[in-house]
Amino acid sequence: MKKTLIALTIASMAAGVNAAELYNQNGNTLNLSGRAEAVVSHQDATATRGDFEDQSRVRLNVAGTTQINDALYAVGVWEGEFVTADKSAIDTRYGFAGIGGEFGLVTYGKNDGSLGMITDFTDIMSWHGAGAGQKLSVADRTENNLGYVGNFAALTVKANYRFDDATAGQTSTDGFSIGAKYALGNSGFALGAGMASESSVEQYMLGAGYELNNLYFGALATSKTFDNSNDYFGYELAAQYTLDKTVLTGTYANGEFDNDTDASVDQIALEAAYFFKPNFRGYTSYNFNMVDGQDDELILGLRYDY
Repeated sequence: MKKTLIALTIASMAAGVNAAELYNQNGNTLNLSGRAEAVVSHQDATATRGDFEDQSRVRLNVAGTTQINDALYAVGVWEGEFVTADKSAIDTRYGFAGIGGEFGLVTYGKNDGSLGMITDFTDIMSWHGAGAGQKLSVADRTENNLGYVGNFAALTVKANYRFDDATAGQTSTDGFSIGAKYALGNSGFALGAGMASESSVEQYMLGAGYELNNLYFGALATSKTFDNSNDYFGYELAAQYTLDKTVLTGTYANGEFDNDTDASVDQIALEAAYFFKPNFRGYTSYNFNMVDGQDDELILGLRYDY
């Protein structure tokens, strides 16, 4: 397998777009990436938080590859995050190893499920947005996860299975998700679909995106079917405009359960970001939360990707 394809595979796993190659010799590579993000959140004061809260975070991603032979390669990835507000130890976001080739990449450990690439159609903001997707845990980033991803020209296919590690008396944690995304030539259109099953819940998801010069539009629709018949349906719309170094983004998300008279998700999020450099941005984001009893939120952030 060509080393350029290996580099693309690892780049898709890395936390940032500016991964630094620390080592490259005899078929072995080691890349470092991540982010340092200074974030202040403003909401109305509650019993659990004040008006202004520090939500700053730091991520570090280490990704290694080894060329086994002309047909196979191995990968190992770890990513950790420290969030100021938690005042806790580093949380492992990713931790997996795998083997790949022309057939794709198979991994095991803590890794993404298969519906993330569908929610990515509308999950395009630095902070807010992505309110309606509500992926099942098996379809999101999860541990004990056997995953597969294959890239075949314009088609990307993902599948994963989470093994059951629940103890006696606990709800089973096993389940699976599958998804596919297809780019329609050079038209700027892309379509995606997927489903997930976990315990007594099934989820279906459709997504689409269209890019034209400096404009982008995305859409997402999802449904969950529960045994208790309290089904969920959600949708999200996103738009983004890039003007030189300034990026303006807006999303609308709505989600409702059959048995509830009010929406569980009903929000508009707006963001303005300025990219001083491709790896350094400042942004302000405001989430208008229209669900009774939930606050709006203002975010001010500076993000450095490395």
